[in-house]
Amino acid sequence: MACDVPQPDWRRGITARRVGSAVGAGALAAVAIVLSTAQVANLLFLGAGLLFAAGFGIPVTTAAEVGDHPVGKLIAALAGRQQMLTSQVRGRLLATVTGVVGDVTLDEVRAARLVEQAIEQTAARWRGPIGSDLDTYLLCCAARLAVSDAWRDPPIGEDDPRVSLARLSRRDRAVWALRRCEVSDAHIAHMLDCSAEEIIAAVSPVLGDER
Repeated sequence: MACDVPQPDWRRGITARRVGSAVGAGALAAVAIVLSTAQVANLLFLGAGLLFAAGFGIPVTTAAEVGDHPVGKLIAALAGRQQMLTSQVRGRLLATVTGVVGDVTLDEVRAARLVEQAIEQTAARWRGPIGSDLDTYLLCCAARLAVSDAWRDPPIGEDDPRVSLARLSRRDRAVWALRRCEVSDAHIAHMLDCSAEEIIAAVSPVLGDER
């Protein structure tokens, strides 16, 4: 099973704003290096870090929070970007992803842990824009984690409304859950590394073809 991260397009990343902020930050840092007054140099380094962070869409407040060394500020700013992306990912699709993973694992507690793991994994790996591709990637990561999870399924009684799902394999449950989220069969096949015929066969015997 594979979840593809879009390859970064460096040409799209070269914008006038980013170039200007990088040049400006470099100039401030160069002036700070040649200054003999430590206090002024530190202020210039701080200004360079904030200018760089603003140009590249990194939370600028983070750059002022860690230490006095410009490298430390840059590392903190990059960490702040991942935190921001984590928040964005969680806000965009949390309920949908939780529903999918819950239908696959049939365990709410386990599903919550796997969802957080999928969100962290997505935030750490994603380099593309925030949009539908990110949503698809997150769903893919979450479904893959749920299908491959070694945690045993909980016991499901015959009067439980999820009993029909319990009769399916985890991959088949994932197919059914993703279909409910209006994910196309082509995307599901790619996420779960299966064919379109296998997708139809996964849900038809027990649940019927709902689409």
